[in-house]
Amino acid sequence: MSQNRHTKSASTKARKVKTAIAAIALCVPALLSAGTPDHDAIGFIAEHYKEIKCLARVIYHETRGEPHAGKLGVAAVAINRTKNPEFPDTVCEVIKAKNAFPWHARNKTPYNSPEFAHAKELAYTIYTKELNGERWKPAVAKDALFFNTVPFSYKRLVFSGKIGGHMFYNMKARQ
Repeated sequence: MSQNRHTKSASTKARKVKTAIAAIALCVPALLSAGTPDHDAIGFIAEHYKEIKCLARVIYHETRGEPHAGKLGVAAVAINRTKNPEFPDTVCEVIKAKNAFPWHARNKTPYNSPEFAHAKELAYTIYTKELNGERWKPAVAKDALFFNTVPFSYKRLVFSGKIGGHMFYNMKARQ
């Protein structure tokens, strides 16, 4: 019994070490170009690795070919949803929610591509600014919970603006 527990413990430790190494590798370019956050950078990356990676996936899959402001707008929607009670609490849960981001189930993410590396750097910068309470969201997407590349109408949504090829929508205030 103790042999099995020891093996399981060693396996868990090895998995944690691999995750920490991957987290550091994920954000080294951003650390070098953007400077270090206000707190321990390596600890920060290890703690928030999954969320940064999920945010990078949103940026990569939803904003290729879009201007920088469009990338920020789409990232804002993913983060805004985590703060709204009608949506899951984490970016990873938001992108996995049914009908939220269809690419999640059908498209592979090219984690080693230069385009995804850029998305990771941007996700790290955005996530750090969000946690530090810094302003980074474009005005159009400041409170947006939805975006689309084609106009649509829904009685609970109000159009807030357009950046690049994306239209952003806020929830109407309940009366």
